[in-house]
Amino acid sequence: MSYRIPGGEFMADWYDAEGKRHRRRFKTKIKADRHEWEQSALAKAEACARQLDKAPHHAYQHKGVRAELAKRAAAIITIVPA
Repeated sequence: MSYRIPGGEFMADWYDAEGKRHRRRFKTKIKADRHEWEQSALAKAEACARQLDKAPHHAYQHKGVRAELAKRAAAIITIVPA
């Protein structure tokens, strides 16, 4: 969740797929929350994609399953919070 810093700005605070912490300033809480949410979703999608790459290829019945899982991981990024 974003937080207010002295000076009236808001700070978005999130972790990327490697676990590195990031912060960025915004003038409004809505923009800070949205950016934080988008970056967190992107990190989760990247982590899922890495897990798919590490999985043995014989674990899937056919190529369509792997492609479908990749599409679902990418779709996480496009979901807009309410």
